[in-house]
Amino acid sequence: MCPHVSPDPCGCPQASGDRPLSEKVQQDRPPTKKPAAHLIAGADVSSQPNGSLRWEPGKSWAFIRGLGYRGGSLVCRQPGLYFVYAKVQLGAPGCPTRAATLHGIHKRTPRYPGVLDLLVNKVVYCPQAHGVPWARHSFLGGLVRLETGDEVFTRVQAPELVRAVDGTRSYFGMFMV
Repeated sequence: MCPHVSPDPCGCPQASGDRPLSEKVQQDRPPTKKPAAHLIAGADVSSQPNGSLRWEPGKSWAFIRGLGYRGGSLVCRQPGLYFVYAKVQLGAPGCPTRAATLHGIHKRTPRYPGVLDLLVNKVVYCPQAHGVPWARHSFLGGLVRLETGDEVFTRVQAPELVRAVDGTRSYFGMFMV
């Protein structure tokens, strides 16, 4: 073995006196403060006038960093590739007449006059007899390119079915990758 190279604890060679490579890479890379948000459903998860669900950006472990929040929407301030996600817990003490609803993540942008669907899921519920309590969930997540001013929000066709228990059942967020 070369006298100028000694193995580190994992057996990888390194020059004498040098820090382990993993430590050096972490110290040489500036800490990133990429935009991110995680919102939870509060006591009032009803729809906003624009159709998006209402979220609690300042409760429990919810947070917003480098993004805006307006009318149930997360507002992009820095263009880039984002992972967007939303989970809703749906339930009721009995089955309503409609046995399916849509859950979606949508985008509003100043460059297009309408709402754009990013991810949509059809949730079928109430397979059991009427009058029996039921619960289902829907999770959506995917990568999307966002520009400054784009608004991302989530909708449920029947918002009265969304359940907010403790911030773990229904949530919505995104982060830059």
